[in-house]
Amino acid sequence: MPLFASWFPGLTNTWRVHGGIDFGFPANVTLAPNGALLLVSFNPTNEAKLAALRSQYGVATNLPIFGPYQGKLDNSADTVKLSRPDPPELGQVPYILVDAVAYQDSAPWPDGADGTGASLQRLALSQYGNDPINWTAGVPGAG
Repeated sequence: MPLFASWFPGLTNTWRVHGGIDFGFPANVTLAPNGALLLVSFNPTNEAKLAALRSQYGVATNLPIFGPYQGKLDNSADTVKLSRPDPPELGQVPYILVDAVAYQDSAPWPDGADGTGASLQRLALSQYGNDPINWTAGVPGAG
């Protein structure tokens, strides 16, 4: 069953990240096949914060950066979902779940990211997101 745009008032017909954090992408955002973008908690028009992020994590200047998202991911367990819009139905936009992850700080999830300073990092973007075997603990980075 599709989700509907009611949890993003005023925003319709764009891709969404939702769960522990919420973000509706602007209209007409497209990525090349195997492309990437970075979603941040601050407004990327803040040039000082953006420069600090790029410097600290070595983020390329041609990588698209969007934000700010609302909310905050929990360190012990949370869910992140990516949904795309379907054609409007009866004045509402249904959403189709594209990928999701519901992580935890216990097995079978990598325990190295539980309070040691490491972060959860996805190993293969083309593989199922909610499979703990597709994640590892690593040095925090920009994706």
